[in-house]
Amino acid sequence: SFNGVIFDVMGTPGKVFNLFSSPRLHVNGRFVSYPGDEATYVGEVGVRSRSSRIFLDTSGMMSADPYIPPNADGICEFPDEMTLNYVQNIVTVQLSPWIVIMRRMQRLHSSDLYLDVSLRTLDGEAPADQDPH
Repeated sequence: SFNGVIFDVMGTPGKVFNLFSSPRLHVNGRFVSYPGDEATYVGEVGVRSRSSRIFLDTSGMMSADPYIPPNADGICEFPDEMTLNYVQNIVTVQLSPWIVIMRRMQRLHSSDLYLDVSLRTLDGEAPADQDPH
């Protein structure tokens, strides 16, 4: 979803697609499918800024480059002003004006997992996203 507006995106299983791109932030998803279901789901997400990369998959495994240990509040603060917060099944990545929210979800009547990806702005408005760099 984008600021509460829901988009249903289909992809090719095993392929990576760009879900969102701005001058400062890129969000890519690798799609998966499950037997008996024609739908595709996001199985892995990669978030990239100019100098940081974060990867998350449905198992809850997350990696970041560079590795930044969380501070006392549980937030990782990257050198490029990107922050990451991982609480239970929700990962929130923020790089002003964007907030990317990734939630591990379970398919109905199944043990299969997928990632729900939401994009928001800090103020709820679509930014001009003008980047001086």
